[in-house]
Amino acid sequence: MDDNPSTTFGLQVLTGRDFDLQQFATDSTAAILNETALSTMGFDNPIGEVIKDNGREWHVIGVVKDFVFTSPFRKTEPIVLFGPKQKWAFSVVYIKLNPSQSTQEHLATLSSLTNKYNPEYPFEYHFADLDYQSKFEDMRTTLLITTVFTSVAIFIACLGLLGLATHMAEARVKEIGIRKVMGGSALSITRLLSYASIKPIMIAVIIFTPVGWMSINWWLQSFCLPCVFRYLGFCNCGLEYSCYCTTNY
Repeated sequence: MDDNPSTTFGLQVLTGRDFDLQQFATDSTAAILNETALSTMGFDNPIGEVIKDNGREWHVIGVVKDFVFTSPFRKTEPIVLFGPKQKWAFSVVYIKLNPSQSTQEHLATLSSLTNKYNPEYPFEYHFADLDYQSKFEDMRTTLLITTVFTSVAIFIACLGLLGLATHMAEARVKEIGIRKVMGGSALSITRLLSYASIKPIMIAVIIFTPVGWMSINWWLQSFCLPCVFRYLGFCNCGLEYSCYCTTNY
């Protein structure tokens, strides 16, 4: 690694500091650990500790927060960022582009520099954000399919609910008229008609909210970074559906 990879990659330094070859020439043999590597090595105070790799000693200067390096669905692996003394470290160059200039201008400049200093190899590049997004392509496809079929199912359920509400209102039209004549309020009549539909909905919400919440949290555990789903989302769905039932009357 060269100077300031945390700035280039957007890493969060938890302990110690980043590579700085301008001020510390010894950073050429320095190393930075991620949280998983620190836990694996068992260092209580990692700064200044020495690790060995391929016969060379590296001194630890910092610890960064765990980040997604390969797949977001795999458990985070121990990662060690080595200084520039690691000879194979410069097979790839990571560059953070200046947003004040266009991407095409940056690519033209980088292509010119590559042809000047490394003319035997073609200029090949990848955008880190696009590579990162490609890790979730399968998830996007699943999301699209699930959204389409869920929307169709909800639409059909709402049509059925509307038909049921209309049928119940027509079947009890005489009862509603008698209650109005006897002084019944609109609120009491609405409560009478909607109770039969809202009661099973609320029972279903109470029973299946814990099941759905546990299922979603189980699925979120497949990601290496912790994700938490709040159960209030289920409660909001049940409340909105109950309001829909009431307005149908």
